[in-house]
Amino acid sequence: MNAHVQGLVSSPLANGSAADPSFAVTFFSSVGGDTKHEERFTMPTLAQRINSVTASTKDRLGWLKLATFGGARTEKACLRNDANVLKVTGIV
Repeated sequence: MNAHVQGLVSSPLANGSAADPSFAVTFFSSVGGDTKHEERFTMPTLAQRINSVTASTKDRLGWLKLATFGGARTEKACLRNDANVLKVTGIV
């Protein structure tokens, strides 16, 4: 793992505890990534959320990222960009 990525990866218990190992997930409503909101989950609650969400087409499902993002936008006003990642909270 390079030093830049290592600095972004948080400890599994950085914001939770052994009893509640929760982590941040950022949701983007579209591929354009112009709006975001964050929620905290444990693995079981995130799995439950993923399994319960439905849409008529894949592109209506939105995006989720196991990371937190700042407010820096690209030229196309996208918040979902590598330079805007504040912390990686999970890797799949």
